[in-house]
Amino acid sequence: IANPPYLKSHHIPDDLDEFLRRRYVAANEGAYDIYTTFTEKSYDIVHSQAETGLIVPNKFFEANYGKPLRDHLTSSNAIRRIINFGEKQVFEGVSTYTCLLFLSNGTDELEYSSIDDLDHFKTNYLSGITSVKYTHEELGTQWNFISVEAAPVLDRITDYQRLDDISERIFKGLD
Repeated sequence: IANPPYLKSHHIPDDLDEFLRRRYVAANEGAYDIYTTFTEKSYDIVHSQAETGLIVPNKFFEANYGKPLRDHLTSSNAIRRIINFGEKQVFEGVSTYTCLLFLSNGTDELEYSSIDDLDHFKTNYLSGITSVKYTHEELGTQWNFISVEAAPVLDRITDYQRLDDISERIFKGLD
């Protein structure tokens, strides 16, 4: 279990930044955060023999700098579970939006839980918390997790044709 440092790449000395960009896929996209390299290394160390858990910012789910790490973890089928705290502040006095990320080797699917009540989680852990299962392929390039309640609605919407599928050209709406 780890809590890697959170440090934007522009605060990292140039020689270390160059090393990290050469060594880690997670550092290959713009202004990355150093926790992404720790996450990649943690998985690479234990992936064949154990499991690792990290508390890291959830920003990499959708941020451009997180794409190399997302791709690495999904292509490796590395994610076993994500417990997302969303906007809840886990660390007192610090504005960091975090998640618990559990990685292991070759998982077929992952469980995603969103914590709405931090006090309940602290006393009951996952008791009463609903999880959604995803395959790694379902995550796509940006990890847009949805609630259990919204999933059936989204499934119904995606069954319908899109406007650009049934119209040849739409340039502008009505004035």
